[in-house]
Amino acid sequence: MNIKLGKDDMVDSQAAIRGYINFRASNGYRHKAHVLISSNGKDRFNDILYISAIIDSGSSYVVVEGNNAFVREFYGKYSFEYQKFSLIGGTLLIQATDIWGNAIEIDITGA
Repeated sequence: MNIKLGKDDMVDSQAAIRGYINFRASNGYRHKAHVLISSNGKDRFNDILYISAIIDSGSSYVVVEGNNAFVREFYGKYSFEYQKFSLIGGTLLIQATDIWGNAIEIDITGA
């Protein structure tokens, strides 16, 4: 079950998404990006996928358009309400869970 984050975490996550969008002009649109997903220090997924980072009034989220390998294990949408986002050097990091409930980190680097 997803637990809604506190207001401070949501504000920080929204700022990270906005920073990712502003980091490179193409990040503001649907774009290709390198997606690396790890769990417990092990790589679980590594490929180029389409990403859309969206900030609407009252909602911010990232849509990941995955291939078959991605869809079998991971969600396609990550929201600032339930996942923690941070930005490090142009890479958007998302702390989330896979469809089985295991903790994962998603690293998205715009191409």
